[in-house]
Amino acid sequence: MHGFYLFLKVILNYSLRLFYRKIEAIGTPNEYFGSTIYVCNHPASFMDPLILGAIRKPVVFFMTRADVFNKATQPIFRAAHMLPIYRERDGVATKSANEQVFETCAELLIKKRNLLLFGEGFTDDVFERRLKPLKKGAARIGFLTLEKSNWEKPIYMAATGLNYEAPNKMRSIVFIKTSEKICLNDYKEKYLENPSKTIVEVTNRMAQLLEEQVIHVQNERWFKLVEQVLQITQKGIITYVDSKKTTLFNKWTFSKKIANWVNKKEKADSEQLETIEKATNAYYQKLKQNGIKDELIAGLSSSGKLNFFEPILKVLLLLPFALVGFIHCLIPYLLVKRFTEKSFKRPVFWGSVKMLVGMIVMGIVNIPMIFIVQSFFGSYLIGFVYYVFIGLFGLSSYHFIQEITQLKSKLYARKSNLYSLKKERIELEKMIEAIEF
Repeated sequence: MHGFYLFLKVILNYSLRLFYRKIEAIGTPNEYFGSTIYVCNHPASFMDPLILGAIRKPVVFFMTRADVFNKATQPIFRAAHMLPIYRERDGVATKSANEQVFETCAELLIKKRNLLLFGEGFTDDVFERRLKPLKKGAARIGFLTLEKSNWEKPIYMAATGLNYEAPNKMRSIVFIKTSEKICLNDYKEKYLENPSKTIVEVTNRMAQLLEEQVIHVQNERWFKLVEQVLQITQKGIITYVDSKKTTLFNKWTFSKKIANWVNKKEKADSEQLETIEKATNAYYQKLKQNGIKDELIAGLSSSGKLNFFEPILKVLLLLPFALVGFIHCLIPYLLVKRFTEKSFKRPVFWGSVKMLVGMIVMGIVNIPMIFIVQSFFGSYLIGFVYYVFIGLFGLSSYHFIQEITQLKSKLYARKSNLYSLKKERIELEKMIEAIEF
C-alpha cells in the first residue's frame, strides 16, 4: 500500500462522513488484500471511487479513464492506486494500450492486491436508479491473471453496489452492498474449451450479482414514480427522515422491493402503475404550484401542525458554531463552488469535486490556525484539535443555513391550503400501503 493512498484513505473518510449523513457498507470482506476484482456500478462518477476506496477495508487499485493522466497528474494518480484505462474516444490504439494495463492488473492480482472496476464504463448525467450493461474487461483481466499464474493462484470476483439517496446532496445517505465472491478457478475447464463464451458467461453472472446489490429500475419511464413512492412512504433509501428505528439495510430492502415490484408490474399489468403515477403526479404538481416541498407536508401529516419551535431552537444553538464555520470556510467554499461549476460542465462531477477540492483548499488555508491557537493556549495539541474541528464548524454553518431555509419555507407555506395537501398526501399513503409489494 502506497503511503499517499493510506493518507487519502484517512482524510477522505473524515471528509465523506461530513458530506454524507450516513454511510454504511455490508458484505465487505474483512481483509486488506485478497486477489479480488470488485465490479461496481457507476452512478456518481468521481464520487464512487472516493467512497469505495476510503470507506471499505480492502485496499484497491482503480481503473480510471486515461485522458486525465498527464505529466503533472500521473505521479499523484499512480500513488493513489489509479491505473489508466483507454477508450476509443481517447484517440489511441485502445486494444494494445489496454493490453499493457491488463498485464499490470494481472501482476497486482498475483501479488494478492485487489482491483476495482466500474463495469458500466460511464455515468449518466442525471442520477438514475438503474444498472447499465456491463463490459467484459473485468472477466478478461481475471482469466489473463490465471493464465499468467498457470492457474495456481486463486482469483476472485465480487459485485459491489452503490446505492445513493442523492450523490451530490450534502448530508444524504449511502448504502454499499457487496456480494459473495466467485472463484474464477472454478471455470478452468470451460475457459480452456471456449474462452470467449466463458468470459461472456462470467460477465453475465457478475451482472446478475450486481443487480442484486442495487436498486434497479429497468424502464426509465418509472424512475420518477419510484422516487415519489419512496418519498411518500418515507421508508426507503431516499427518505429525508433520519429514523433511528430503521437501519439503512431495511431502507435499502424496502427500496429494492418497490423497484422489483415496478419492474414486474410493468411486464404483467402496467395499469396499476399508471393509476399511482397519475395520483402522485397530481400531488407533486400542486406542491410545485404552491412552492412547497413534500418534506413539509410529511411533517404536517405526522404532527398535525407546522413546528416552528424546533427549527428556531436549532438556529439559536447552531449560531455561535456557525459563525466560526463561516469565518473559516465561507470564502474558500464560494471560490471552490465557482471554480467547479465553471470548469466542469456536467453536474454529476460537482459534488465530488467540491468536496475534494474544498477539503484541500480549506485544509491549506486554515493551517495557520494551529499556530494562532497555540500562541493563545501554549499547546500545539490544542491548536491541532481546533484545526481538526474546523470541518465540524463548517458543517454547523451548513445546518444553520438549512434550518433558516426551513423556517422561511414554513412561513411561506402558511399562505397555502396545507390541510388540503395533507389530506391528499394521506390518501396517497393509503393507496400505496394497500399494495402487496
